[in-house]
Amino acid sequence: MAVTSSDVEKWVAAGVIDAESGRRILAFEDREKSTRRSDSVPTMTELGGYLAVAIVGAGLLVMVITNWKHLDVWARVGIPFSAGVVALAVGFAMLREPRPALRRASMAAWLLAEAALTAGVAVLAREADWSAEDISLVSGIAASVIALGLWARSHTEVQLVGIAGALMLLSVAVSNQLDNEGPTYLGMSVLASGFAGFLATEAGILVPRKVARLLAAAALVMGGFLVGLPEGPVAAEVASVAVAVILIGSGIRYRTLVYTVGGVLSAFLGLVVGILRHIDDPTLAAVALIAVGLGLLVAIVTIGRTRPWKNAGITGPV
Repeated sequence: MAVTSSDVEKWVAAGVIDAESGRRILAFEDREKSTRRSDSVPTMTELGGYLAVAIVGAGLLVMVITNWKHLDVWARVGIPFSAGVVALAVGFAMLREPRPALRRASMAAWLLAEAALTAGVAVLAREADWSAEDISLVSGIAASVIALGLWARSHTEVQLVGIAGALMLLSVAVSNQLDNEGPTYLGMSVLASGFAGFLATEAGILVPRKVARLLAAAALVMGGFLVGLPEGPVAAEVASVAVAVILIGSGIRYRTLVYTVGGVLSAFLGLVVGILRHIDDPTLAAVALIAVGLGLLVAIVTIGRTRPWKNAGITGPV
């Protein structure tokens, strides 16, 4: 926590430190603030790194669209793998740099590496005449393994996003293995990945915690919503309600707004799905939706005033 001039004045007045020590402390804090501001501002080098990653990605996409059918098998397999290995090596090289801007740029390179290597696995499976479902599954597994490995090396927010994207790809693949029609199995897969992320986050495994909580809550809300859609069984409607209970309770338990808002959103989506499933009259459905919207507004205002994640007398990790 940064030391303010008010803190120093109190310490000097209380005789804890002398005036000269107070001046040195404030001078040190000013230098630290200046360093933090300069580190947080993207530099031209960092922006150039992002631009280079975008250009490489665009080049690969153009090549796929225009020349893919004319390429030999070795080129189809080799191009994405080569691009992934180079991007991975560049990311490692930039990660060793002392400047925070270059370390942040390395994460963009690693995202490109994850996408390119996953594409390489998919192309290799396709050239081996695997079925579309099996290609999707092996690609999802490869993306998840690569993303988890890169996150384990960096523990950054960007790599958490990479894990979330990989798990979404894996969820789609698993649902395709089970059932190609309807969102029920997709919702179950997303719900399972969100719950696993939630447990790993609160166990202190997934960090940084703020972003991990946001992504886990988003997966739980999305999974509960998909499971409860009309194509699925009626009993699946309780999924959003269960998610709402878990997230709101966790928001109070861990004193975090992210879970509380996610729980309210899940309850709202569950009510919307229930209305659309059980009310055939459009007018009644519209009235019910209006009532749900008004109830959501009241809930948001109440939560904003009471701040249960702040005021609860429950101790726990923040």
